[in-house]
Amino acid sequence: NWSTLRSKYEPTNKVTNENIDKYDGKNEDKKGQIDILIDIVEDIETYRTSMDETYVTIQIRENNVNVKSERFKKWIVSQFYNIESKIPTNDNIAKIILLLESRAMNEVNEVLVERRCATVDNCIYYDLKDDSCNVVKVSRDGWEIIKDPPVIFARTKTMYRQVTPERNGNLDILDKWFRYKDENHLILQKVILVASLIPNIARPIQVLHGEKGSSKTSTMKLVRDIIDPAIVPVVSIPKTIDDLAVYISKNYVPCFDNIDTISNQVSDLLCIAVTGGGHTKRKLYTDDEEQVMFFQRFIVLNGINVVATRSDLLDRCILLELERIPPNERKEEKVLREEFEKDKPIILGAIFETLSKAMSIYDQVELNNLGRMADFTRWGYAIAEVLGIGGDKFLEAYLNNQNNANIEALESHPVGFAMYKFMEDKTVWSGSPTKLLSELEIVAGFEKIDTTNSNWAKTPNVLSRRLNEIKSNLLDVGIEFERSKGKNREIKITRM
Repeated sequence: NWSTLRSKYEPTNKVTNENIDKYDGKNEDKKGQIDILIDIVEDIETYRTSMDETYVTIQIRENNVNVKSERFKKWIVSQFYNIESKIPTNDNIAKIILLLESRAMNEVNEVLVERRCATVDNCIYYDLKDDSCNVVKVSRDGWEIIKDPPVIFARTKTMYRQVTPERNGNLDILDKWFRYKDENHLILQKVILVASLIPNIARPIQVLHGEKGSSKTSTMKLVRDIIDPAIVPVVSIPKTIDDLAVYISKNYVPCFDNIDTISNQVSDLLCIAVTGGGHTKRKLYTDDEEQVMFFQRFIVLNGINVVATRSDLLDRCILLELERIPPNERKEEKVLREEFEKDKPIILGAIFETLSKAMSIYDQVELNNLGRMADFTRWGYAIAEVLGIGGDKFLEAYLNNQNNANIEALESHPVGFAMYKFMEDKTVWSGSPTKLLSELEIVAGFEKIDTTNSNWAKTPNVLSRRLNEIKSNLLDVGIEFERSKGKNREIKITRM
C-alpha cells in the first residue's frame, strides 16, 4: 500500500494512517458542514401551523421564528461560524430547513401563530415585543404580564417594541390627543381603540378625513403607536394587490396615508381584510404551489375627502372628521412625541383595564338594534358602559355614523344619488327599466351627475346590476324597489 511503498523510498520517515489522511485532505474524525448543521438544530423544538408553516424556538430576541425567514437563516450562519469560523453553503442551509420542515410535518398538534394580538380560551394575549418576550394576558379577572403564552407571535423587522403598561389609568387622557369636529367621533375613537385588541371579530375601518392641517397623518400615527407600534407606522397604498395583501398580512394595524382614490380591486381586498379572508398567489413563477395569506385586521385610512366610496367598503367603515388645528396651537413633532411617550403607558394600561371589564359584562349585553358589524356593535356597547360613556350613547353615535356613511355611499354612486334625488318628492313609482333609466338621465342632468362615470348605467340591463349594488344603501334611506317577473318587466319603487 501507500505506506509500505513510501517507506521503501523514505526509510527514515514513519508514515501513519493518520498522517496519510491529513496528507490526502481527509480526516475521518472531522465532521462535514451538514453534520455540524444537524448537530446545531438537533434539539430545536419545531411547530407546525394550520397553514403547514414551520416555526422553531431559538434563543434570540424573537424566540419563535419561521424557518424560512431571513432571521432564522442568519441565526444558523452565526451558530455555524461560532464553531467553524466560516460560513455554510446556501445549499446546506436549504437542506437543514427541509429537514426541520419534515420534522414538523410529523407534529400531531397545530400551533396558533398570530401577530401582536391573539385570542385563546376566552383570554386575549398581546405581544409587547420586548427583549424578554413579555406578553400581556387579558381576562375577565384583569390583566397581567406573562412570559409563556399558549400562542406563537410572529414578529417582523418593522415591528417595534411596546411600552410597559401602567395601572390605574383613564382613557379620558385621550381627549387631549384627538381633535375631532364631533364629540361623537371622540366616543367612537375611544371605543374602537379598545375593540381593536379583540382579534377574532370584524372591526370597522377607521377613515380619517378633514381639510389640510387637520393632523390626519399625526392622528393615524397615534392610533398605530397605541395599538401596534412600527418603525414605519404609515405607508401609501402598494401598487399591486399581491404587495397590498403581503403588507396587510404582516401588520396588525395597517395604516394607509394620503389616499386620493381606491380602485375596485383594492376595495375588495380591504373588505376581505375586515371581515376575515385570504389571498393566494403563486410562490414562484416556476412552480404551481400556492402561497396562502389569511388575515383579519383593524385598518386605518386617511385623505382630505372620504376616500372610501364603494358602498360595500363604506358599510365597513367609521368616518371620523378632524378639525383644523389653529397655528398658535401647533407643536413640533419632537415635542409631541416626548409628551405622548409619557402618557402612552397610562393609555395602554387603561385600554387593557377597560377590555377586561368589558369581557366580564359582554355576555349580559342584549341589543335589539345592531349595526352592520354585529359583533363590534355589541362589544362597543359593553366598552362604552365600562368607560362611563353609556352603551346607548355609543349605539346612537355608531348608527348615526353608519347612516352618514350610507349617504356618502349614495352620493358617491351616480345611479344611487340619481335614485335618491328622483324619489325625493315621490312615495311610489313604477315603470320599465328603460323608462326608469330615462328618468334618471333627466335627474343626472339637473344634478350635474357624471354619466360618463363607469358606475353609471348606459343600458337598461346594466341599470338592474347597478341598482343591486346599492340596494341596501337605498333601503337604509327608506327607498325600496322590486322587479316583476315575466314579459312585462317592471320596477316598482317605494319611499317609506
